[in-house]
Amino acid sequence: MANTILRYILYWPLNILSVVVAYILAPIAALPVFVTTTPPKGAYGNPRVGEWLVQFWAWITTHDAHVDSGRVDNYFTVPDSAWGRYKARVLWIWRNPAYYFKHHVIGIRASDPGAFLYERRFKYLHVQFGWKLYRNDPDGKRMYAFRIKPELKEGWS
Repeated sequence: MANTILRYILYWPLNILSVVVAYILAPIAALPVFVTTTPPKGAYGNPRVGEWLVQFWAWITTHDAHVDSGRVDNYFTVPDSAWGRYKARVLWIWRNPAYYFKHHVIGIRASDPGAFLYERRFKYLHVQFGWKLYRNDPDGKRMYAFRIKPELKEGWS
């Protein structure tokens, strides 16, 4: 357990850096020139047809949903236009920054000794540390988790 906690602490700066860089570079990564219908290596999840970022940019977004999921699944209401699709892709990356990186690079296997997740919801705060052990991704890995998120109203997520 001590080794896993140390590993978590050592990965923390990589997590923060990947999120900050994802926020900054999202408007570039979401440009149409970097969008393809071919999922990048390591992507899985919803098998429906969608648009994905090219392999070079895969780290910046989710590993388990295509980059158009925010628009297709109605997380964001945007015009059905090139500008609307671009805007939704940027918003999707900002909503899920560097998930691919946090899963494939700093994620761990659920079976790793000491794998842990601390999660608590306070009245207006959601706290999460560890790895998302509740996920059941096909490769057996669990995504790095660090969240201290204010909630606008009690129980809202």
